[in-house]
Amino acid sequence: MLVLIIGIIYVISVFYFSILEDMPDSNQILQYDPRLTTRIYDRKGNLLYKVYQDEDRTYVSIDKIPNDLINATIAIEDKDFYRHKGLSSTGIIRAAKKTFLEEDLQGGSTITQQLVKNVLLTPDRTMERKVKEAILSVEVEQKLSKDEILEMYLNTISYGGTAYGVEAAARKYFGKPLDELDLAECAFLAGLPAAPSAYSPFSGDYKLGKARQKEVLQRMVDDGYITQKEADEAFDEGFIFAFQNQPMKAPHFVNYVLARLEDKFGQQLVTQGGLDVYTSLDPKLQGALEQIVKKDVNTLSKYNVHNGAAIITNPQTGEILAMVGSVNFWDKENDGNVNVTISPRQPGSSIKPILYSLALDSGKFTPTTKIKDSPVIYKFAGSKPYKPVNYDGKYHGTVMLKTALANSYNIPAVKTLNALGVDNFVDHATRMGITTWTDRNRYGLSLALGAGEVKMVDMATAYGVFANGGYRKDLDPILKVYDSFGFLLYENGCVDLIKDDPSILTRRALINVSAEAKDNSDVFASEDLTSPKNTCQKEKVLSGLTAYNITKMLSDNRARLPAFGSRNNLAIKEKRVAVKTGTTNNEKDNWAIGYTKNYLVATWIGNNDGQIMKGVVSGYHGASNIWRDTFDYLIKNENVDDSVTLPEGFIEVEICPLTNTLACNGCPNEKRIYEKGKEPKYHCSAEVVKQIIEEKKKAKEKENEEKKED
Repeated sequence: MLVLIIGIIYVISVFYFSILEDMPDSNQILQYDPRLTTRIYDRKGNLLYKVYQDEDRTYVSIDKIPNDLINATIAIEDKDFYRHKGLSSTGIIRAAKKTFLEEDLQGGSTITQQLVKNVLLTPDRTMERKVKEAILSVEVEQKLSKDEILEMYLNTISYGGTAYGVEAAARKYFGKPLDELDLAECAFLAGLPAAPSAYSPFSGDYKLGKARQKEVLQRMVDDGYITQKEADEAFDEGFIFAFQNQPMKAPHFVNYVLARLEDKFGQQLVTQGGLDVYTSLDPKLQGALEQIVKKDVNTLSKYNVHNGAAIITNPQTGEILAMVGSVNFWDKENDGNVNVTISPRQPGSSIKPILYSLALDSGKFTPTTKIKDSPVIYKFAGSKPYKPVNYDGKYHGTVMLKTALANSYNIPAVKTLNALGVDNFVDHATRMGITTWTDRNRYGLSLALGAGEVKMVDMATAYGVFANGGYRKDLDPILKVYDSFGFLLYENGCVDLIKDDPSILTRRALINVSAEAKDNSDVFASEDLTSPKNTCQKEKVLSGLTAYNITKMLSDNRARLPAFGSRNNLAIKEKRVAVKTGTTNNEKDNWAIGYTKNYLVATWIGNNDGQIMKGVVSGYHGASNIWRDTFDYLIKNENVDDSVTLPEGFIEVEICPLTNTLACNGCPNEKRIYEKGKEPKYHCSAEVVKQIIEEKKKAKEKENEEKKED
């Protein structure tokens, strides 16, 4: 009995100290009035954007909010809102399933819980926070009516950027008062709060926003708010979004950063927490890249090219140094606000280095493995036969893997994928950073030629693995984040900020510390605000030797001469730069991606509406124009490293492949890489080599004679 009593006391104590001791008073929700502004800076401390600048915060009563917007919000967020007491039993069951079966702490939140989380709690995904949220939600339901809760929710929730509350959202997205919204517009707005940066036409993908709107409309049909006919008509309605004239530098990049911040810290802290966010953006490189993209797209307009995009990253640290999502963000007629660097597009042959890295890493292939570039037809039950062809319509006989990659031959790539397996390739690409290949049923052998859509930011991550010697470093546009009291919330541990950018350390929050923060003197005494909070996180996803071999093949200008010739955009004399291009069969997308150890440049040209380009040729005129101009600028103005560095523990020696010995006269010698200590020790004999060559020659002649007789 004593043991039981002690156990009960222990459980109660744990519950109190971890949950109840620091739980906020639910009465605070009645006085909630946020006023803090989050600021986004570039790496030099220049202000890029204020989240609340020109904020349109107009509180509207529940009776002034359109019924369609109320119904749409309830349908998509909390169908049982008017029936529960703050908690939803179905939501709790769903959340429990996610938590215990899928180890994903999420789901189950009612509108009341969301209001409590946004107003009274932090967005931390912990069990303690969920318990606090549940307790406070029940208390709030006892203090406020359902309409009061819904009214506060609709006036405090973020709809993206500076749109805080439904009235601001109506004016931001549609340029009209709240009471003029129709069903289609209400359904679109109701779907935004779940992921405003993703669904917003100004910062995300319009197609995702429309898909979300369709989901909202269908929920309204299911719950009896509207008919299926009304839902279909609303979905088919075209939108005219309001022109965004807020002052914002590097708008595609800023919106990308906001999306990352919301994912990391939650909407409430980002939109109301007064954060100081120092990003990795280099203002000089950003300005140069904007001008290069604009100039080259104008030059390529004769090929029916009307848009371009590019990013510059540091593959060692994951920093995004510059991002241009389109030629003109403010060109609403041509969807300039769409950020192509985060929009799925087909990569064409630029996907092949990732495929061949799997081949090399599997141990079944080497750079000199021979592959037949000859006709082949693949037949699969329930689908048309698949016959890959090369871009030049020719067959090139037996070629080495490195030749197939350098000249971007299609048939060897498809044969390689067939030998490795599509599922293995999907797994490998995902490990390297590709996030879009989620539906395996869609993919076949054409995946080797770029049939699966990818994001430019993901390709930059994957190519960064080659630059990093096999280590994956995810892109990170953020250097440091401070809260409103000057406490360091996050930093990129791969960047030596004190060495590279001391300007960001002399900041307002470190000097003008608020009185409230000063009261917590113990925290300040033990906390160095400029010290790193995390180490540099990188994941080994590829062998160093494979990364080296891919980089070496992609930086060999002589190897690609048969396909590209000597005068092309890819051959840089000043530095050894690895690069690969890609063009889709329908000429809707054209890419160029290349890197050294410390700079990676990914570029794209095309048309947002899917128009086909005419006469774009990789390496001569296309995305390679932007890529080459960008690297020329970097080499002239920055300290650009070379790309090829042999991994530690390996040695490159010249050998005679006929005898597997060190090189000698008379042998077609070639360079190969060996683990140190396992390389050949003796040179071959010229006489032996001559004899082997003669024997091979006689064998070939005999084979030809036998073919003639047949």
